[in-house]
Amino acid sequence: MKEFSDSIGQALKQHVAVYLSSVGIKDFSPSERAILAYAACLCLGNPTPTDSKQVIWDVKARARESQYITTFSETDHEAAYHTDTQYFPVPERLFALYCIQPARCNGGHSSILDARALREDLKQNHPRLLEALTSKTFPFRVPSAFASSLDPGLADVTLAPIFSSDVFMRYRLDMLEKGFQCVPELHDSEARWAIDQLEKLIKKTPNQAEFFMAEDSMVLVDNHLALHARTAFSDHERHLVRIRMRTEDQTVNNGKARMIQRRVEQAQRVHS
Repeated sequence: MKEFSDSIGQALKQHVAVYLSSVGIKDFSPSERAILAYAACLCLGNPTPTDSKQVIWDVKARARESQYITTFSETDHEAAYHTDTQYFPVPERLFALYCIQPARCNGGHSSILDARALREDLKQNHPRLLEALTSKTFPFRVPSAFASSLDPGLADVTLAPIFSSDVFMRYRLDMLEKGFQCVPELHDSEARWAIDQLEKLIKKTPNQAEFFMAEDSMVLVDNHLALHARTAFSDHERHLVRIRMRTEDQTVNNGKARMIQRRVEQAQRVHS
């Protein structure tokens, strides 16, 4: 286990993600495989609970009522490029996904985008856009599974720039759009322009890699330096487990990110 985790740790010092096509534990039961994946993550960082309870989070499609604000790990829809826990002031530095049951519908393909290369492109070719994404405050709504209140009309929203010194990049378009509904005063013309332009660049950047999470495969991702995405799927037997980790060298919040609460109207909640 130590040799395994050391090799992954060294690779993550040079790359934004590491994909393992086979970990070698598929002969164990699903629950045992989840625990073994957790043990490997313990050697890389400090696993954190996803919803104040579950450290090992099941990534499966779930049926939800209309007022529930879902996160990508609960749906079978396309998951556009994003970073994990961008809706918290200090997102975890690493996360791992281990595949117990892959999608058998030719869907559920994953991809990774290097945020360092994206920012370099912005610096070289779009300096005004980079300035806006660094200096402006953007609202990220917290999904219902991770909200601090059980009141569906009370929304948690984290206010933060997209690029910063403590968190290299945080981004998720749908949570930004829901955040703008909660904090409309931040939805000015420059913020709209910056998000629309960033989306265009993300879709055409060559600095990305696609792969398929087969049975017993695992991917470990630097959540501050990479965006990840997934195509839609229809096989609801698809089952991955996710573990997020804080690392010893992870920087603390420097005050640029903070969480607020806003009361939202019934129409906004249903629409979301």
